[in-house]
Amino acid sequence: MPVEFEIYPGCRHGFDRMVSTAEVSRRAIRSRERWLEHVIRTYCAPQPGAGIDRA
Repeated sequence: MPVEFEIYPGCRHGFDRMVSTAEVSRRAIRSRERWLEHVIRTYCAPQPGAGIDRA
């Protein structure tokens, strides 16, 4: 299984929530959003009747 691991030097757990406006936090948040979009597109099957169009 492919794995990605990102390190943000000098940042502690939850840094993106503590100071969400910092550049490093914005980078981490964007990375997490891209990852989640990828997971949804790749691994989630469309659910009939859910009203969600993933086309």
